Amino acid sequence: MREKIKLETTIILLLSITIVFVGIGFIYLSMRYNSVKKTKEKYEVNITKIIKGNVINGSNKHITTNSEITDNKKTAKFSLNLKNNKDSVSYIIVIKNTGSLSAQIDNIIERTNYSKDLVTIKYNDIVGEVIEPGDEIELELNVLSPNKNILSKDFIYQITILTSNIN
Repeated sequence: MREKIKLETTIILLLSITIVFVGIGFIYLSMRYNSVKKTKEKYEVNITKIIKGNVINGSNKHITTNSEITDNKKTAKFSLNLKNNKDSVSYIIVIKNTGSLSAQIDNIIERTNYSKDLVTIKYNDIVGEVIEPGDEIELELNVLSPNKNILSKDFIYQITILTSNIN
């Protein structure tokens, strides 16, 4: 009879210990879930600023320029009034990863309202570049009026960045 009581006591003790450990495990998992839920990973890459660089006037008529960031900080839009042969202006477009995930520049889309023979636009190739969280890269843009007769003409140029997250 004593052996039966010892066996029942042992089984009850083991079941009680198991319930305590399951409770502790549940509390731990619940705390982990809440902390992960609060620190959601975020994907966000934006154009943060446009810095106007060198402006070179081909003669005594001055170039007028304007720039703005549009389309949810994904597009840099430029309005330029080139007046002379050899007018030139440069910009630096700063692209920053403000999220918590690594990102990659997938493509650059250009839109213009001008003929390709009137204005030459060049920029450094950043397609394929990886931007870690908190880092930024610079897209250097140069606009040049070639050696052709150009009357005062307004040009609109837009450059849009396409990005994706990488894991």
